[in-house]
Amino acid sequence: MNSEEVSKRILDVVVELEAMPIVFLEAMEIMKDDQFSYSKLSKTISKDIALSARILNLVNSAYFGIPNPVTKINDAISLLGIKTVKGVIMGMAMKPMVMTKRGHELWKHSIRCAVASEILSENLKIASPEEAFVIGLLHDVGRAIFYIYNLSKYKDVEFLINKGTDKLTAEQSVYKVDHAELGYAFAKKYQLPAIICDSIRYHHSLQNSSASSVTGIVYVAEKITQDKFEDSIFDSEVSSVIDFELSNPIEFREMVFKRSDSIIGIL
Repeated sequence: MNSEEVSKRILDVVVELEAMPIVFLEAMEIMKDDQFSYSKLSKTISKDIALSARILNLVNSAYFGIPNPVTKINDAISLLGIKTVKGVIMGMAMKPMVMTKRGHELWKHSIRCAVASEILSENLKIASPEEAFVIGLLHDVGRAIFYIYNLSKYKDVEFLINKGTDKLTAEQSVYKVDHAELGYAFAKKYQLPAIICDSIRYHHSLQNSSASSVTGIVYVAEKITQDKFEDSIFDSEVSSVIDFELSNPIEFREMVFKRSDSIIGIL
């Protein structure tokens, strides 16, 4: 069984274990159409009180700095941008799936990576900040799916990593697929844009990405937000692909963590 077939089998099991709320699925279905109605999407989102509250809380948070209170879902969607709204929906749909201690740490890391990706995108003028936020949020979704599918198996992965095995190699050894491949399959299943799928698939192997500058943003964002942070975040192989650098990674990391706190509390 190849990695694509293994991914499908795992996703089929996870869908049965942790079905997305129907409103989330309806909203994602509406947004598949490039000419979708904002009014129809707003009405769908409004059916879910928790989702509506999160979107309004987010748009009114200090993170976005909008001067006047936003009270309508339709206005919130317009101000946040459709890619950010899609990211919030996907993120909220995944959150109940990662409520173990290990999963919660992954959740916080994903938010921080999303914020770092957004800031880098905005400053470097690479991709759109909204798109970068979603990519950062979902880059490790494959790990979350592993936790749901069989958490005890991931402990076997961590055992191999502690013995010096590379993370992707360890996952392949235990699950017969790695989290980047599995996350890619998840993104394709929910018909996310190609650039998001590509960045999830290749955030550990930039050389294979068809959008290496965008994927590079996520690579740097992940390095910056890891618990075991190292000041040197570029190795020689990656430096040949990424055409930017950070003058003060520690200062950037502190800014990202500070900005992320306001979102972690909301979502």
